[in-house]
Amino acid sequence: MSWAFPHELDTQLCEPYELDTRLCARPCRFRNLLSKHAKKHNF
Repeated sequence: MSWAFPHELDTQLCEPYELDTRLCARPCRFRNLLSKHAKKHNF
């Protein structure tokens, strides 16, 4: 695990909650670094 890419773990946690952005927003505290992932969730 590398702290240089914390968003990778957040992405994994988000995958099961794609339909619920409220749940996804919690683990994706680094969603500002996830431009692609964020667009998928319409943040």
